[in-house]
Amino acid sequence: GLLHDFGRICLHRYFPEEASLAESMTSDGMDIVSAEQAVYGTDHQEIGQLVAIKWGIPQKLTEVIANHHPNYESIKELPVLARIIILADNLLFIKQLNLETLRVDSTRLNIVKTCADSLGIDNSHLDKIYSILPKHFLYGDEKHTDKSSAWPSLIKMNDELFGLYVDLGRMFKERQELSRQMLQESREEGTLDSLKMAMS
Repeated sequence: GLLHDFGRICLHRYFPEEASLAESMTSDGMDIVSAEQAVYGTDHQEIGQLVAIKWGIPQKLTEVIANHHPNYESIKELPVLARIIILADNLLFIKQLNLETLRVDSTRLNIVKTCADSLGIDNSHLDKIYSILPKHFLYGDEKHTDKSSAWPSLIKMNDELFGLYVDLGRMFKERQELSRQMLQESREEGTLDSLKMAMS
């Protein structure tokens, strides 16, 4: 968890102006990997992977560094450790509020759901994990702890939105199970009616 983003540290350390440009592009809704690709022609995953190989960091950790911003379709194929980091990374991102856009990132919600499902984490456990994430990740500095600011309300709304997402997922699964049971009962009734007709 501590190592996965150190490619970003390298880029900030050696290319501060370009790093600032890439960060500013994320304010307009572009994800960090696309922004870095546009600015550098590479991204912090690739840089981190190269440094990790050079330093002799174990392959298990190098895979995480190289794959913590995967394409949505490839998540289930990644090693378990990579999926754990992706889940944690995206939960923290959702927990943080972007005051400039205040948008719910449906892509990240889908990534969280896919990772959680692939790791066998159900909605109730996911909700518990989310609820215990430290609130100080939201602030960054003391100025946001002012009770008169909009932060407390925004934090509460963000938490409620995630809770609704989890509840909707739970309701959808319950609906699928109910539909499956109704279909099964309908088939059984049809089979019983056919038997009655055959016997009469």
